[in-house]
Amino acid sequence: MENEKNPETKNDRSRSRSERKAYRRARAGAWMKLTFFYHLAVYAVVMVLLYAVNAQLSDGYLWVKWPAMFWGIGVSMHGLSVLFFSRVSGIKTRIIKAELAKKPNRSRGAEQLP
Repeated sequence: MENEKNPETKNDRSRSRSERKAYRRARAGAWMKLTFFYHLAVYAVVMVLLYAVNAQLSDGYLWVKWPAMFWGIGVSMHGLSVLFFSRVSGIKTRIIKAELAKKPNRSRGAEQLP
């Protein structure tokens, strides 16, 4: 009975095509978010270590601000891409649905958008 509740143990052939697609999208979204949090954690640990090295070895010049700033820009861009610009982004999906609701769509298959 436990196997029926867990979507990963369910046989792929027993799922409908839309269920498989939804599962793949959810899995991809979870993976993207996990990689971002991993990146953020590594950034925080390395910056703490660099600050400690800077405090011990430097004579007052705070050089750690440069790697913190540039790597911080990279982490920020990674976070923005996961939250706003990814294929599986919930925000992007809501915006698309809102745009479709504003004006009547005459193209076929528009209701199949994520």
